[in-house]
Amino acid sequence: MEKQKKVLNVIKGYMSKFDIEQMTIIEDDKESVIFSGDVEKFLHPCETMQNEAYRIKMTETKRVLNFNDEKLFIFI
Repeated sequence: MEKQKKVLNVIKGYMSKFDIEQMTIIEDDKESVIFSGDVEKFLHPCETMQNEAYRIKMTETKRVLNFNDEKLFIFI
């Protein structure tokens, strides 16, 4: 069985290969967008969002779509 990748590792991997600027994180089970915006703002959130950002970063990724090597769609 393939090891599941955490959101943070997926982001870092794509950023090392492409010039990723934007991303959207979609929670498949609830069919809702939980983050959409600048990658840097997600990686370095404001103080009030740090706990939620950490929870998302440690969540396992189901699938990833790369759009024009600039935007990621991450499904969790």
